[in-house]
Amino acid sequence: MLLFAVLVLLGVKDSANVAAVIFIFHLVTLFILVVCSFVSIGLDGGAVLRSNWSSPLPVSAQGGIGMDLFLGYSVALLGLTGFETSANYIEEAGPFETQRNKAGQHRAVSTFEKTIDRMWALVALINPAVCIATLGVVDLPTIKANANVILSVVGQRSAVGGFWLRRLVAIDAIVVLAGGVLTAFVGVSGLIKQLASDRCLPSILLQQNALTGTHHWIILGFFLLCTTLYLITQGNVLVLSGVFSIAFLLVLLMFAFANMKLKFCRPRLPRGASIGWVGALAGFFAMLVGLVGNIVYNVETLEYFLIYLAFYFTTILVTFQRVQITKLALYFVQQVPFLEQRFSSVLTDALVQLKKHTVVFFAKNR
Repeated sequence: MLLFAVLVLLGVKDSANVAAVIFIFHLVTLFILVVCSFVSIGLDGGAVLRSNWSSPLPVSAQGGIGMDLFLGYSVALLGLTGFETSANYIEEAGPFETQRNKAGQHRAVSTFEKTIDRMWALVALINPAVCIATLGVVDLPTIKANANVILSVVGQRSAVGGFWLRRLVAIDAIVVLAGGVLTAFVGVSGLIKQLASDRCLPSILLQQNALTGTHHWIILGFFLLCTTLYLITQGNVLVLSGVFSIAFLLVLLMFAFANMKLKFCRPRLPRGASIGWVGALAGFFAMLVGLVGNIVYNVETLEYFLIYLAFYFTTILVTFQRVQITKLALYFVQQVPFLEQRFSSVLTDALVQLKKHTVVFFAKNR
């Protein structure tokens, strides 16, 4: 995290070409892993797969098969990671792309629909294939014991794989992780910059480095946030992944909520893509069930998530109420002569500056 924080501070940004190379390398690695695993399943006649399938159900102590299916569904939703970043990609690419049909005519295609469809297709192909490959090569006790590095174990255990495939999977994981961390720093810089520009966060975050032009307070703040979370959880991967799970599913939940709010508040607003109320409600409740399931699966993570959520909302609340807070501080300062002499003029000037900014609004009629 420190390395990539420094790189972003120096002005390094996402590269479409680098991202494409990482993406292709990742797909090729997964393809090799799945093919080697399926060959291994064929060579042993599916013995490991049948053994895992016939093993007694790992019935949850919390409520039988129904609870197991509920938790399994909730955890499986985390395999959709990546959908939450589609908005960032679409914002950069533009709302529409031009495509040529079979007749040679050009037509505008919604970037949103195109992006989501392709992401869905990849998830629908890759996730089940990787699951079957894992269950067909590695027994359940080994899967449980090596949950954090299971794909590298699958690569090593496959009949035509071995140590070279395990190393390839590990390298792929490092490369993808590095790309993800860099994207996180770049993405959060754009997000916080927009929120600060909209006066939802303190304007000090908009300060730029004179040499590199980067927003150093945003980058350093995000680095500090991630580092403190890591230290507080003592590097517990289960807790860290749980915090991410809640945040990820909440983002998807907010997508569905925002869609329904737009339907209600702006029904006549032109849209490139549209979905009915039934689909929006189904998506909302599907994500809500998954969110509840992940919290039930590991309640401890909720505590850490709420701590950071409270800090974030407190910052926004203070930003929204900065005029009232300044007025309150000025009132109390004026009650003490010693403080009034030192701070009254400072707070008055600050209050004038806070009220001085320009506001633009749109009205339906003159």
